[in-house]
Formats: sequence, structure tokens, C-alpha cells
Amino acid sequence: MSDFDHRPRIEDLALTRRELLGKMGNGMAALGLVSMLGGDGMLGQASASPLRAANNLNPLAPKPSQFAPKAKRV
Repeated sequence: MSDFDHRPRIEDLALTRRELLGKMGNGMAALGLVSMLGGDGMLGQASASPLRAANNLNPLAPKPSQFAPKAKRV
């Protein structure tokens, strides 16, 4: 008789404390990652224009400046 011939017991199906905390920790990390990526718009939301989608993929693409320019003459 092998180890796989017995019927499953309730003790075999229960999680240990370490397994439970590990799975909960991984689940919380996944939720945090989804929250961060969803806030940045990186979770499969279709962008309005293909040019904007291409700029989101290229990290070296020029971005708009953070402050309005103040120079009147150069």
C-alpha cells in the first residue's frame, strides 16, 4: 500500500500557521501591487490615442515639463 491510497484526513487539508501567514502575505502584496499599477493606469486600460500609448511604453520619451516656462526673451 502506498501513501496515496489512504483517504484524505481533515488534518491533511488544514493549513499550518506558517502556510496561512505566507499565503495571506502574498495576497496582501498582490493587492498592493494591483493598487499601485491601477493608480498609474498600467493595468490594461486602453489609452485615448496610439501616440500616448507609445509614450507610456518608452521611458525615454520626452515628458511635459512640471512648471510653466517664465522666460520672455532668450
